[in-house]
Amino acid sequence: MSSSQNTIRRFGISERPTSVYEWLGLAFLRRGWLNVDRLWTVALIAAGDPDFR
Repeated sequence: MSSSQNTIRRFGISERPTSVYEWLGLAFLRRGWLNVDRLWTVALIAAGDPDFR
């Protein structure tokens, strides 16, 4: 595969997620975001406390 073909393919592949991002925006992240900090805190508490339920 030549260098120019590779460049064209990479551009095409990177254009798809960009189009989806422009179409959806960040609204889906605001609705479906998982708060990893809270999850991590609960996991550490559960791992450190044998009586945690």
